Amino acid sequence: MMTGKNSNNNSISSNTNAIIIAVTIVVIAVTVMYFRDRQQKRDLQLQHLDTQMKVWDEWGVPQQNKQLNNTTAQGGEIIL
Repeated sequence: MMTGKNSNNNSISSNTNAIIIAVTIVVIAVTVMYFRDRQQKRDLQLQHLDTQMKVWDEWGVPQQNKQLNNTTAQGGEIIL
């Protein structure tokens, strides 16, 4: 009778350990994927900025449209 209870307790203990290990692996995998995704986004932003800087070097920095900034309101005031 004692051996049946001990084997049942060992089975529950090993199942609990397996669940804890599986959950730990999933948490680690999700954390690694999250930080990898952030790094890829950062790399993509840097690549975009690098491309934009190359275009600006070739064509010059874009000028703002001054006509849009100097529009007047109905009362004759300048809208900035």
